[in-house]
Amino acid sequence: MTAARRVDPSMSPFDALTAMAEGNPGAIKALMALLNYHKLQDDEAVAWIRIFQLDEMRIYGPAIWILYDDYCKRSLDVLDTVINNNDEAVVDFLNAHRGRGPGAEPVQRRIETANQLD
Repeated sequence: MTAARRVDPSMSPFDALTAMAEGNPGAIKALMALLNYHKLQDDEAVAWIRIFQLDEMRIYGPAIWILYDDYCKRSLDVLDTVINNNDEAVVDFLNAHRGRGPGAEPVQRRIETANQLD
């Protein structure tokens, strides 16, 4: 059984970012940077696709910040690529990282489908 997603298209941007960040300021910073990165490229929809992809992988709160800061070294190009590619090394890195906190759900590999958005 698959866990319910936290974000859906009917949510306001504020509610979606709040649900993903779990109140973690670093996660909010990373998500806002990702939105601005795509806004500068006139493709804000891609940023929302990446946020849905993070949700599919169950990457939330501190894990978003760890992904952006530790794994991607604050490179938005790298962050965008690893989310889009569902990089298995990222999944392994986050699952092995102690900063995810007690009770955190393991990160999942996204199931590839013929109906991918990009």
